[in-house]
Amino acid sequence: MLFASGVSLVAAVAIAIWGVMRPFPFAALGADEITVYRTERFLTESDLWRVHLRSLDALEKVTREAQEDANAATAAITTSLYALLMGLGFSLISLGTLIAELI
Repeated sequence: MLFASGVSLVAAVAIAIWGVMRPFPFAALGADEITVYRTERFLTESDLWRVHLRSLDALEKVTREAQEDANAATAAITTSLYALLMGLGFSLISLGTLIAELI
């Protein structure tokens, strides 16, 4: 029981750190590209709607990626919580067994 509780608690910490703290690629639209949109070339262009479409496509992609990353972090935290609760449960069973042996 003590071994199972130790493994569960270590798994809880490992899953929480690995699942939440790992780096995710985020930007689909570079800052340099956004800066170019403010230049005279784009401001005087007759088909300015193309620039808007490119920006909206990039914002949609970034928003979807951010949501998927948040969902992955939530799943990792949930799994970590279950592993933590299992470890605490095994510890309580071990403690109860120890107390029962002493009595």
